[in-house]
Amino acid sequence: MNTFVSQDSGQKSSSSIIEVLLRLFPLMFILAILPLIVRVYPFYTNLSQFSWYSTEDVLTDFFLHGKSIALNIMGIYMLVMLSAYALVGKLADRKPWILIPLAVFAAFAFASSLLSAYRSFAFEGIAESFESIWTILCYCLIVVYCCYMVHSQRDIRILLYSFSFGVFILTVIGYMQAYGINPLNIPWINVLTIPTQYREALSNSVTYDDSFYLTLYNPNYVGVYMAMTIPVMFFLLADFNKERFFSSPKTTILMILNKVIYFVLFIGSLFCMYTSGSDAGMLALCAAFLFIPIILYRRLWKHKRITFGAIAVVAAVLIIFGRSHVVPAAEALVKKILPPTTAYNLSDIRTDENGVTFTYKDVDITFRMWEYEENFWIIDAFDENGAPIPFSEATIIYNFAEEPYSDFSVLYAPVDNRLAMTISVENTDWIFSCYKDAGNYQLYNCYGKWVNLSKIERFTPLDGKERLISQRGYIWSRTIPLLKQTAVLGAGADCFTLVFPQHDYLGRVQAGYNINSFFSKPHSLYLQMAVQFGIPALLAFLVFFGMYFVESFRLYSKIKINCFEVKIGFAIFLAMIAYMITGITNDSMIVVSPLFWTLMGMGITLNQIIPSKPE
Repeated sequence: MNTFVSQDSGQKSSSSIIEVLLRLFPLMFILAILPLIVRVYPFYTNLSQFSWYSTEDVLTDFFLHGKSIALNIMGIYMLVMLSAYALVGKLADRKPWILIPLAVFAAFAFASSLLSAYRSFAFEGIAESFESIWTILCYCLIVVYCCYMVHSQRDIRILLYSFSFGVFILTVIGYMQAYGINPLNIPWINVLTIPTQYREALSNSVTYDDSFYLTLYNPNYVGVYMAMTIPVMFFLLADFNKERFFSSPKTTILMILNKVIYFVLFIGSLFCMYTSGSDAGMLALCAAFLFIPIILYRRLWKHKRITFGAIAVVAAVLIIFGRSHVVPAAEALVKKILPPTTAYNLSDIRTDENGVTFTYKDVDITFRMWEYEENFWIIDAFDENGAPIPFSEATIIYNFAEEPYSDFSVLYAPVDNRLAMTISVENTDWIFSCYKDAGNYQLYNCYGKWVNLSKIERFTPLDGKERLISQRGYIWSRTIPLLKQTAVLGAGADCFTLVFPQHDYLGRVQAGYNINSFFSKPHSLYLQMAVQFGIPALLAFLVFFGMYFVESFRLYSKIKINCFEVKIGFAIFLAMIAYMITGITNDSMIVVSPLFWTLMGMGITLNQIIPSKPE
């Protein structure tokens, strides 16, 4: 089995520090610098061609495109380095079988993108994401690079120092944002975020809002990032070598300073997690730490008295403080995540050549426009049996006297040079017109485009649960039916936006979204992979993680957690569990995914080279 070459046994002389830094540079960059990149990028979305998107095709990105470009550059660097080291025979001598399912995942992702109906978006990235197929392949390459280019304990330490530097900068930004000072608005920093060609035009006009997101685009991603960071910082803080500590005064001082730094980073990471308000991140972190006793069950059972004593203390604390603190907090969280099932008054809107039919309080009401004489139209309303419904008033605005029709009002007025009827119900206006060239009634959407309504497929078990987990129930209920189209190959990288039913205007209103909401992600890592890369790709990814999970569980449940590399490997294992749990309600995003794939690569490498020491 491969083992670490100890720092104390002459490894320092085996390779120059320059060679090490050049070899580790892409991983150091990804851990320390990549999350911090903020860059103004005006671009054409190329989405105005779709009826569900605005006619305004220009957007400005700040947090995603720059990171994507930087990662792709690092991908090229990694390919060059791997090729060079392979030619001179300096790749680490390892045979990680876990890379096989990773290769299958990459192959399906690439094939899905290459054969996609939206190939240009798959290869270039899309607004609100910029996670193209090249970025996905870079993720896979990171793991391969770690497996073959991370050689020693010193390499791991260098990478962790780089990671710690990045965490330090992020926590400083977090403290400042939490107290209302966004460092991105400090003039000299603000200018650095603007490319040279735009500085004169955009000088003093780029302002970042003061909410809490660090440089990670969204508070949810702060939670995901910190869910991976906290276990690593905790075990770096806990790492202590008694013999080394007392070896010399200089070493003692350095180790104390080391602990102070990691304590600050650990507390800073906890602060950022708490301030982000990310329920997913906090729950995932708690779940990951609950795995500690499960993984260490052998050792805990060996010390039954201490284990049962600790359980008794925890139980006593929960009993004493549970009623006043824990229970109310848990009830509030459950109520937020699992709201009651909702029954909607307005359950359907459908159109055909004969009119617009609303299903409201289980009753159908159909509105119809007809030409009484040239350029003079009349609006009629009919019940579900086809009987006319009388208006209480019929001037420009039509009202009804009878229930439940009295909740409707209809405005007769031209819209976009068409005679149209604006039907108002439950504080929402629906504008329809019968245009002779369209052949049926069309909806005037929030982007000023006339569109045909079509039947939206949904996952019926989620009916009435659209507001589940902060309205993710709606997105999932419309995403799951898409899997019928992606059974083998998906829609392509970054193409979720293009296959999601963006024209489901009634559904988004029911779920509590604004009618002009734009959905760029399914808010689930697993649904995202299945839709974009196909179900086989998702299964390959799950096998990849499953192999890592089983290998790590077996290793860390047997070996003593008493040396640096084992503690870090165990910490990374917990971080990976936390990320996979956050993946239930969060997507892969360029702001956090590179950290996951880099730590995963380090974790696989550590599992390959840590010697097995059964108790």
